[in-house]
Amino acid sequence: VTAEAMLQQGKVLALTKKPLMALKKFEDLEKRYPHSSFTMKARLERAKTLFELQSFKRSLKILGDISRALPDEVYTNPDLLLYTGYNYYELGQLQAAREALTKALNYFPHLENKDLVLTRIADTFREDGMGVKAMKLYDLVARTYPDTEGSVISLIRVAEEAEKAEFKSSDDSDGQGIVEN
Repeated sequence: VTAEAMLQQGKVLALTKKPLMALKKFEDLEKRYPHSSFTMKARLERAKTLFELQSFKRSLKILGDISRALPDEVYTNPDLLLYTGYNYYELGQLQAAREALTKALNYFPHLENKDLVLTRIADTFREDGMGVKAMKLYDLVARTYPDTEGSVISLIRVAEEAEKAEFKSSDDSDGQGIVEN
């Protein structure tokens, strides 16, 4: 009961924007109850909190430790793959991010924020120089998940690319008729 209470306290602290206190609570739980069923949950929450604190490498290390200790956990908890993907994305490891996020979608087809995950995958394509794939995925998100945050982000990305293309074509046509004396 105490381990579960500590986990809940840590989650509340994280939600109330007290991440350092939340980290301390999760670490205390892990030290005091190393064999509790709540220890792995506390580790995962610690990794998520570290992500929010932009400590991506530390977060990724914890997620990797969980995956190695409990390899089947990736099939039961989507946050493990999602936060792995988000950390990789923030670290600029776009292919690793894409792979983790794609696995999350494949293993958990009923994810609540599927539109945002797909948009993030499209972002990895865009930033990896695969603009056509990115645009197709943004278009899919906008059509499949209208009125969602992912749809809005996708439409913004498509508009940005259209603006770039228009600007580039106007630059190209502006310079063609000029003859130097």
